[in-house]
Amino acid sequence: MNKASIAGILPYDDESIKAPSYMKRELTDQVFAHYALSPLLTCHACLNRYLAETPAFWDMLKNRRILLVTRTAAEVRPILEAEPYRLHISHTLAFHQYEQMPETLQWITAHKDDFDIALFSCGVNAAV
Repeated sequence: MNKASIAGILPYDDESIKAPSYMKRELTDQVFAHYALSPLLTCHACLNRYLAETPAFWDMLKNRRILLVTRTAAEVRPILEAEPYRLHISHTLAFHQYEQMPETLQWITAHKDDFDIALFSCGVNAAV
């Protein structure tokens, strides 16, 4: 978290995620306090949901070599490469569980020059 450029957190009184309030911002504040975390920049934790609805987001990704990391990478790749997105997915990594983290990070580090941007959809693991 201390190395993150920007951290996604839920606003107070969030209703976009269907979970008890004590598991949302209240828990985030407790974890930040316990570990003395203070992100320099923050955004809404659900920003990725809003970006996906914005044509400018997809336009920004065009002509970029994209690494796609998600449980369903093989299924999602042809969707993102077809109309209306027409993205260049240079590589995919199927990520199913936390135990894959060291291997995945090792691959990303070894191949950092093979992609321009990485898209992660791994639940909580994406934040780690």
